Amino acid sequence: MTKKNVKEIGTVGGDGLLSELDVSKILRIAPRTLRAWRRRGYGPKHVNLGKFVRYEPQTVQKFIEDSRQTGSGARAA
Repeated sequence: MTKKNVKEIGTVGGDGLLSELDVSKILRIAPRTLRAWRRRGYGPKHVNLGKFVRYEPQTVQKFIEDSRQTGSGARAA
């Protein structure tokens, strides 16, 4: 994850909630992967607004931070 990607979290969707497409661009994964993660209970926490799925920028940032690994392959504490 580059600094540019982290910076995008605050700018891709503007102020407020991010769409599935916004988050997939930030994480550089296919929207299909993000949907599969949600079904498995993985990925950033989301909000269901009727038929729409949205993400809070800070939860996406936390997911990225929590996913970082140390040099030994273990996740950072």
